[in-house]
Amino acid sequence: MQTGKHQTERPFYVWLAFLTNSILIGAWSSRIPEFKTYFQTEHGIWGIVLLTIPLFSLVASFPTSRFIHRFSLTTTLRVATLLSLGTFALIPYTEQLELFVGVLVLYGFASGMLNLAMNAAAGAYEHQTGSPIMAASHGMYSFGGMLGAGLGVVAGSLFWSRTFFFGILAIALLLLNLYLFTVQIPDNPVRTSSSSPKGISGYLLLLAVTSFIYMAIEGIILNWSALFLKSEATTSSGLVSLGFLAFSATMTLGRWSGNHFFTRLSVQQVMVGGSTLVMGGFLWLWLVYQYIPAILAFALIGLGASALVPLLFSEATKFVQPAPETAIAVILTAGISGIMMGSPIIGFASEIVGLRNAMLIPFFMCGLILLLHHHFPDYNSSSQVTDKHTNHLT
Repeated sequence: MQTGKHQTERPFYVWLAFLTNSILIGAWSSRIPEFKTYFQTEHGIWGIVLLTIPLFSLVASFPTSRFIHRFSLTTTLRVATLLSLGTFALIPYTEQLELFVGVLVLYGFASGMLNLAMNAAAGAYEHQTGSPIMAASHGMYSFGGMLGAGLGVVAGSLFWSRTFFFGILAIALLLLNLYLFTVQIPDNPVRTSSSSPKGISGYLLLLAVTSFIYMAIEGIILNWSALFLKSEATTSSGLVSLGFLAFSATMTLGRWSGNHFFTRLSVQQVMVGGSTLVMGGFLWLWLVYQYIPAILAFALIGLGASALVPLLFSEATKFVQPAPETAIAVILTAGISGIMMGSPIIGFASEIVGLRNAMLIPFFMCGLILLLHHHFPDYNSSSQVTDKHTNHLT
């Protein structure tokens, strides 16, 4: 295993990867209406187009795992970063819808590849240094998404063309990411030992189910919080985005402070505490009819969910068989599936029982995690796994 001098320093290269991926996604999302107007597509067709990126991010998970195993984590992170930046810059140059979708396919695959590689890199740093950084890294991801969207709004207000904005942003991030070429990440992110989880166990399945639930909740808040505030909490049109903003802000703050809890609380305690807060937020949301309490409910949900997804990835990096990158691929696949399925589930349910009652579905989904809480281990997530924790749910 080759080791670079930067591995014992602050994990700038890891945070840079998280920031790069999320800035691109945030910038893309901020200009989506312009692309829809340009191609003049119907709502239904456009909805299918928007599924392209998450769908091919999901498709990329297991090929990326094999790529890491065949080459190295260092090479994968570099290639994924370059592909993400290159395909992102190409998006506004497509003038036909078919070509546009084709570039989105490539960008979605590259983004998914970077998603897995950056989480594996965070795990590699944790296992090499013993310093937990997964929560803070995901905090960077949340911050980058808001930053990218904000840059998109600023660029739009300055009347920058899509080609200029996408190009200048890709070039700026490319220059920053040249730092990646000075870093060598461990090829195997985990210190192989008999104390690490082995096999595709029930515990990995539990982590995947939890990933599905909590990433579905992120998608639900993203897509339904504004409509909930408008239709169920008598909120004016200019304030409906505050629900998602409150959710994102508390999630970012919670992730930045999550490492503090990871070193002091067990995995079980973090899961129970976070799930309880999320359930409380959704119950509060169901009970209130004014917009300020509703916005506070979204903030509570964000705070409760903030550390849970990073914890899942941190746990995935402890696996030996399957390899850590494969375990991460399982978590990512389940999570992206949750993002893709959560919002339609709420949509169909709201047709039957109304949006307010449909938003209780995540409440009961989190209740499932509480029912299974005793299957989560009682060590803190910065520790190595002991033998008695290798056969959860098996």
